[in-house]
Amino acid sequence: MESARDANDRFAAIYDDWNSQNDYEMWLGEALLPKLEMHGLRKGWALDVGCGTGRAFEPLLARGWQIVGCDISSRMLAAAGRKFNSRVQLRNYDARSLPAICPASGLPTGESFNLILMLNDVVNYLTDDSDLERLFLGIKRNLSRDRGLAIFDANTL
Repeated sequence: MESARDANDRFAAIYDDWNSQNDYEMWLGEALLPKLEMHGLRKGWALDVGCGTGRAFEPLLARGWQIVGCDISSRMLAAAGRKFNSRVQLRNYDARSLPAICPASGLPTGESFNLILMLNDVVNYLTDDSDLERLFLGIKRNLSRDRGLAIFDANTL
C-alpha cells in the first residue's frame, strides 16, 4: 500500500481538477442516496474510506450528514481539510487496518456509522489476497448493525 500512499500524495495537488467531470451531487446526492434511503438508510454519521480530497462530502453535508473521512494519503487529507475545515473529521488511516472509530462523544466506539462509502476504486488498490478481508473487517467494526449500509465501486473488465 506504500505505492498507493505515494501515488496519491503526488496526485493530491491536481486530483480535483483531474476528476472535475465527476458530478458527485448528481450521482451520490441525487441518485445514490435516495436509492439507499429506499433500502432503509437513515441520516446520521457517514464514514468515507479513501475520501481523498473530500469530493463526496458536499452532497452528504448538504443533506444533513455528519462525516468522518479517512485516507492513507496525508496530502489528500490536507486538501480536504483546506476545503472543509471543521465541518468534517479527517483521519489518516490505511483502509486495510481501520480501527473502531468513535465519531462523537456519547456514541459507542465502532458500529456508529449508518453509511460507509468506499468510492472511486478504493478496492482496486487492494492487491494482496488478505487486503479485501482486512478492509471489510474494519468496515464491520464501524458499521451500525441495526441500520448501516456499506457501498463501494470497482473498475473491472
